[in-house]
Amino acid sequence: KGVEWGTNTASHTSRVTMSGVAVVVSLRAITAACCSLALGSAPILRQVAAPGLGDSMLGLVNKGGTPGARDFDPQTVADRRSQRFIAGGIRNAFPAVRIVGEEGDLVSDAEDEAVVKKAMMEAKIDLSCLDRKWPTAKDTMVPADELCVWIDPLDGTREFTEGKFEFVSTLVGVTWKGRAVAGVISEPYYYDYNKPPQGSSTNARAIWGCPVGDVGAHVYGQDDWKPTNPDKGRCLVTTSRSRTQGPVVDTMGRLGDRITEHVQAGGSGHKLSRVIEGSADIWLYPAAGTSRWDTCPGDAILQAIGGHCTNALGKSIVYDADASHDNTEGVIAARRKDYWEATVEAAAPSMAEQAAATKP
Repeated sequence: KGVEWGTNTASHTSRVTMSGVAVVVSLRAITAACCSLALGSAPILRQVAAPGLGDSMLGLVNKGGTPGARDFDPQTVADRRSQRFIAGGIRNAFPAVRIVGEEGDLVSDAEDEAVVKKAMMEAKIDLSCLDRKWPTAKDTMVPADELCVWIDPLDGTREFTEGKFEFVSTLVGVTWKGRAVAGVISEPYYYDYNKPPQGSSTNARAIWGCPVGDVGAHVYGQDDWKPTNPDKGRCLVTTSRSRTQGPVVDTMGRLGDRITEHVQAGGSGHKLSRVIEGSADIWLYPAAGTSRWDTCPGDAILQAIGGHCTNALGKSIVYDADASHDNTEGVIAARRKDYWEATVEAAAPSMAEQAAATKP
């Protein structure tokens, strides 16, 4: 049900074990909270920058690299406010669950905190928002200390600063013992660029899914949505706008005529959503440059529909909160197994070259 901020809920229970009391969490409830919060963060982002808004107060911070260069890693006030909002909501409803956010531990900022507090006062975490597609019989209770929530509060920050809002998303994923088991890709500007469904009152779209218990993948609020089945003869590859070089070009060259279309796009979440919905067939990035919070939600959603999101060696991505959060071995995502296998094979020489170059 709707949960007011500052109120603990029945989203978790306790059970007595040989070693004491363990907190057990409903996987459906925590995924619902992630979906509710990801969608709830959309107005926070749009207050900072949106189509037609004019000059915005980005509060830009350079986390690394050179402005305008490929390694530029910007952070804005919207990143910070969105993470405070989502992490605060998860922490409130599920205090025993670990959280990893892209922006790390944020320092106190009175203005940011005031904006987020206002959003919290106006918002509710709706733990029942997925019930229509996720019945109680398919729910799974999980020990809280085995879960972790991964947050990318504003994926595609570079595009956000450039006004290319179609590539922006908010990503929230849940892992269980290091495996991606639930994910939400919220696109706060989706219906600024696409026709909204009849009766829609929001510009945001959220794709969510869970591979546990045959829950599947869905779009929040659209009961009839299903991933499309692309033309079997098509092979549309999507790659980064800013980092399509070296291993990416080499891998595409080895795929050769199998590729029928190539689209460059911003944002890991955007590219994963295209593969999930069926408007793209492969996302390939066989090199370091993405992070676990970039892939976790899409990984879970693709698993839920029988797809694949692995490193470029074809191995499952392990989401260990205590290890490096970088996807140093790249990413390959595809719904079709034959496309995924062919891309892993095509990336192998580039991956071997990169491994050899890093040896002491």
